[in-house]
Amino acid sequence: MYTSALGTAIAFSSITTSHAAEIKTAKAETTEHVSISQAQAKGIALQDCAGKITSTEFKQESSVYVITIVTNSLEQRIVEVNASTGKVVKKQEVKLWTQTQVKEAVSKQYKGVIQSITFNKETREYTLTVVDGKVEYTLTVDGLTGKVIHENKKELQLMSE
Repeated sequence: MYTSALGTAIAFSSITTSHAAEIKTAKAETTEHVSISQAQAKGIALQDCAGKITSTEFKQESSVYVITIVTNSLEQRIVEVNASTGKVVKKQEVKLWTQTQVKEAVSKQYKGVIQSITFNKETREYTLTVVDGKVEYTLTVDGLTGKVIHENKKELQLMSE
């Protein structure tokens, strides 16, 4: 009985060793097929979609570069470039929220009157001032998601006659 357990342990050990060798080989093959650098992938993405790159990520499991670009018309595009071939394999467009959409979303969350709204092209954020009685809110809204990402609440001093 002891010898059969020892035989099983030896067999398991050799399976584990050969399995590890297969994993190393598979990883080596994956990295060998990456023939496009991140810089080259960025160039390919910009040729496909002009604008400013805001982020780049390499997804090893699918061997693609995921590049986020904000276009000159203020749209966000996500471009995936195959790291082996350099071909664009996927494009996704994310449009910015309009002022009207932002106002509607904020009005559902905050009572009061929207006094002002401005848009910052660099950060792609809206800034709104909402007055509700004695309280003034200054809100920052993400132009891509429509979510309030910062709120500043200030009590207003009402002047007596």
